[in-house]
Amino acid sequence: METGKPQNLQPSSEATVSISLEGKSERNISLICRLQTWACWLAAETIVQWREMPVEDLSVAAIVTELGLISVESMAPLLFALQKTATDTSLSEELSLRVQALHERLQRKKLQPRSCQREWWEKEVAGLAQWFTQLTPTSSLPSHFPAATSGCLAQLHSNILVLRIQSQTKLRESLAGLWQAGSQSVLKKLRSLSEVLHIVQANYEAQRQDCLRRESSAWQAYYTLSMKLAERNWLLSSRNTDWEAALRALAIAYKFKLEAEVYTLASQLVSDLLQQTQAYTVQIAQTDAMLASLQGWFTERCVTKPIFIPLLRDYLTERVNPVQLRRQLEGWAGHSLNQWGISESVQIEALREQLLSRLRPLSLKIYTECCQSALTLGFLHE
Repeated sequence: METGKPQNLQPSSEATVSISLEGKSERNISLICRLQTWACWLAAETIVQWREMPVEDLSVAAIVTELGLISVESMAPLLFALQKTATDTSLSEELSLRVQALHERLQRKKLQPRSCQREWWEKEVAGLAQWFTQLTPTSSLPSHFPAATSGCLAQLHSNILVLRIQSQTKLRESLAGLWQAGSQSVLKKLRSLSEVLHIVQANYEAQRQDCLRRESSAWQAYYTLSMKLAERNWLLSSRNTDWEAALRALAIAYKFKLEAEVYTLASQLVSDLLQQTQAYTVQIAQTDAMLASLQGWFTERCVTKPIFIPLLRDYLTERVNPVQLRRQLEGWAGHSLNQWGISESVQIEALREQLLSRLRPLSLKIYTECCQSALTLGFLHE
């Protein structure tokens, strides 16, 4: 078949190239070059789709909810889980029970003859402090303290070890479906998640600071009341209301001390999740940079875009499956696409050639069909 000049196109147009490999060598070389251009254009278009594949059915709100960071009713599940005890109650409830028990003992003491109660009170206060800080009560505590009960801080630290592992596992599981999306889409989702985690952490830190201020005020009130009791020789009677006020101040101090500890650990846990999310972000950003470099390399070799771009895009949509092509290259590389940027075994030069080797046959087929369409429309004639 001889190639004539199209009536409405410049002589240099690729439509002037014969689809046959017979004829002059110059035309054969020109055809090969143009087919290479088409293959590069297809490769660039495929990489665009790889980078922009949308994230399916995954919201940041759902991830944060799964991690227990969003308040449900009155308390975020994470905060409640941090306070959970071996008896399936909360440390706040246990603190309230201990304060209530101390109040009842205080009431019974008031019925006894007036006497100095300093030693009794100091021992009670020490017992409460030791429950808060120690792993298990010692023999120096009053007999009414449960001998097998772990200390408050010990329980908190035990809980955070478990919750840290659980939260990191939940984050990995929540993001599992994300890795099938395009690198740009994944980056957008991860950055959005990081923003929300930063907000949650800032909120926890603000709550912690508020609790510390309230705890400090309560301790100041308690020490002021203790001085009044000392002025009265620590006499305990029904008319001495400073004892009740001192107990209330003590209870408030420990209440906010406990809450400050909970928010501290919660903030640390969110910080761990942020680090994990940011590590994923760095990984995906490196992959996206590699894909962008690949896309740029192919684009640079498309100095003149194919004239049948609408037909090419339709063909690409109907017959070139970017997901299947991605799976093929992932199998060749031995790594998922979103790990290419951090894998030393994935060389960009070899990746370029692998992609081209799969697209060259398609380029020839597409080129042939486009030229046949052009002949039908009368752009080419014998």
